[in-house]
Amino acid sequence: MKVGKKIGVERIKGLQRQGLFCEITKLLGLEEIAYVLNWSRTKLKSKLDELQNAGVIFRDWHGMPPACLWCSFPSLILRYVSLKGEKREVL
Repeated sequence: MKVGKKIGVERIKGLQRQGLFCEITKLLGLEEIAYVLNWSRTKLKSKLDELQNAGVIFRDWHGMPPACLWCSFPSLILRYVSLKGEKREVL
């Protein structure tokens, strides 16, 4: 499955409509991660190092033939946002 800009966001929206989107849904690619964070792809790219160091995003192999993608889980994003808010830091 090719995970492109339109396909990635549509996959998440479809899971939300069906009630299947939850904290263990694996987010594939920067577009899906940016969509969940409600950020632009540019803002997400500028914060990749911070998010990777915080353990929020990671690289993983997906598909056939395997492609290395940035991945995350909504539970990791929620933890990150909560900790940033607790420290009163700007996202």
